[in-house]
Amino acid sequence: MVQTRSKTKAEALAKALEIEEEEERKAQGELTEVDYSKVTLFRNPITTVVTLIKVLINLVIATPGFILRHYLIFTLVPGAAAAFHYLDGPHTEYKPLLEEQFFFGVWWVGLGVASSVGLGTGLHTFMLYLGPHIAKVTMAAYECNQAPVSVPSQWSHQSFAPCEKFEGSTPTITVTEIFWCVIIEASLWGLGTAIGELPPYFISKAAALSGKKDEEL
Repeated sequence: MVQTRSKTKAEALAKALEIEEEEERKAQGELTEVDYSKVTLFRNPITTVVTLIKVLINLVIATPGFILRHYLIFTLVPGAAAAFHYLDGPHTEYKPLLEEQFFFGVWWVGLGVASSVGLGTGLHTFMLYLGPHIAKVTMAAYECNQAPVSVPSQWSHQSFAPCEKFEGSTPTITVTEIFWCVIIEASLWGLGTAIGELPPYFISKAAALSGKKDEEL
């Protein structure tokens, strides 16, 4: 009973000290109540632009320290990429193929990220790129009655090698064969959408760890 009372008194005292410190900070102008729903580019252009500039300045200041903390990544990876691209060796004959596959992956992952982020426009790259690509593959497959073969160095245009048109009444190509023709593009695009969702996750996690509640988050 005595320990319980002591604990209750200690908690009450700590709470009172916390309230007192908060009131002192408010009196000194360190805390300001901000209605974030009203802080927009059109209602408060100066506040929004100034805040953006402050954030960019903080990012620029923090960048050198981040690079120094991860110097191995920022030295080994670009060095290896430059050596692969500019130096000749046994890998030279495979260089065009590997570069083509690299840009192929960057293209579809980037479209996935753009679809998730949207840049404030609601941009959905499935409707603009992946969906039409799947439709194009499907039509080419039924037209030729075989899985279409992509033309090299056309990673952003989805061109296919020419084939003889199917003259029969019912194509024999199956949905499974078409599925395997687009699974890589669809998976890379899905990976990009997942990567695009990481920033709000980390922001929410940081807010939770800080012990503060923010209605905007």
